[in-house]
Amino acid sequence: MSVVWVFLDGVGVGPDDREINPWARIEDPTLIAVEGRLPTYPGSYHKPLDASLGVEGLPQSATGTTALFTGFNAPAALGHHLSGFPIPKLIEMVYEHSVHKKARALGLKSTFANAYNDAYFRRPKTRQSVTTHAVKAADLPVRMMDDYREGRAVFHDLTGELVRLQGNHDKLQPPAGSKEVVFKRFERNPEKFAEWMAKEDVPVIDPAEAGRRVVSLVPEHDLVVFEYVKTDMAGHNQEMGWAEDVAREVMLFLRTLLEGLDPEKDTLLIASDHGNCEDLSVKTHTLNPVAAVAVGPDAEAILAPSEAITDLVPNVLKVLDSSQTV
Repeated sequence: MSVVWVFLDGVGVGPDDREINPWARIEDPTLIAVEGRLPTYPGSYHKPLDASLGVEGLPQSATGTTALFTGFNAPAALGHHLSGFPIPKLIEMVYEHSVHKKARALGLKSTFANAYNDAYFRRPKTRQSVTTHAVKAADLPVRMMDDYREGRAVFHDLTGELVRLQGNHDKLQPPAGSKEVVFKRFERNPEKFAEWMAKEDVPVIDPAEAGRRVVSLVPEHDLVVFEYVKTDMAGHNQEMGWAEDVAREVMLFLRTLLEGLDPEKDTLLIASDHGNCEDLSVKTHTLNPVAAVAVGPDAEAILAPSEAITDLVPNVLKVLDSSQTV
């Protein structure tokens, strides 16, 4: 029995309005709920989860992701929601309560499917993601460029385009103008794109291949976690063309992933840290509940007792631990 946990940054339950919600434009079968319309993928179990956690203000990434992957109420511990990367107090919380560390203590095998390049680890710790610290807390190996080139990892943008633009060097931001070429795929200039892609020797893959790569990690692991970031970026950008393209990219990845999982043994869990890209009428995050959904034999066991994003870690670990004794 395995759980594949896909963390889609910034996806809440938004209005059934094609003008502001790209998920309302996705054709069946869907995996992201909109208000009044549940996911239609066969066997999917949906549960809206609270991301505010009793703290006033808009939920944010640093505290939200910490809460998501530790099970602890990070914004309550700080007294406020915190955006961006984790501060030392949150890092300490992650190192103590990381889902990977807890899984390892139960004798479970967990892994993070995301790939890194060398430049990433030249960042200070306070510029590294919560998910990175969660892996380090469990002393798990991180997946690097060789893993990516050999098909054992996926970058946070699914395709590897951003990393190819950045290069494997100290420069941590893409060249001027490249974001429009890479991220805004709906208006991509094919010649310009080819020019950018020729700059670095990092293979570019499609979302379906990304799904197959994540599936390939399942046989050797009880828990596989993957983080995708462009949903949050598209929400802040507020351009429907790009946001719809991102949503369709995500759906292709998820559908391919599900096709490769064993429906009798493996469960896909999709969850986020806060709302954002489900309402492009605002540039900020939202107060909407997180659009959590699961497909597989443990879908209901994970989501039915969950009311907030802090409930996912204990419920995921409970079903995985119980499967060891069956």
